[in-house]
Amino acid sequence: SGETDLTFTRKTGHENVHIEIRFEVGEHGDGDPFDGPGGTLAHAYFPVYGGDAHFDDAERWTIKSYCGTNLFQVAAHEFGHSLGLSHSDVKSVLMAPFYRGYDPHFILDQDDVSAIQALYGTKSTSRGSRPLPPAEEDPELCKDPKVDAMFNTKDGEIIAFKGKHY
Repeated sequence: SGETDLTFTRKTGHENVHIEIRFEVGEHGDGDPFDGPGGTLAHAYFPVYGGDAHFDDAERWTIKSYCGTNLFQVAAHEFGHSLGLSHSDVKSVLMAPFYRGYDPHFILDQDDVSAIQALYGTKSTSRGSRPLPPAEEDPELCKDPKVDAMFNTKDGEIIAFKGKHY
């Protein structure tokens, strides 16, 4: 949310959510079982597949510690997938395809920032700004059929993103 206009709200209980976060062990119903300590730490699905994120509960999750596996950094990586980011070829970035260990001075690399902004745009400078009108109200927008991202809601609605339009 620091680099785009995305906002995140924690919900508990049985509220309707966009990204369901679960801690699971072994086979947990998605066909992608966890393997116990070490190995696969977590996985998340792209928005088109729901965006949910699962963490291996057999891991020793820690916060602000070199011991165990840093939950913040793994969660940030997995939520990147939930938002539509793929792995990066740059080995030092958040979206690299492997866990690098705890970094007490963690900041997003420009590669990560560029990737999320390519999907969701840059952070607006004015607070409370509203999105531009939907594409069907802007004939110029429809001249180029390419979109930045698409998202399927649980209700079957399809939302397309293009620049600051949706």
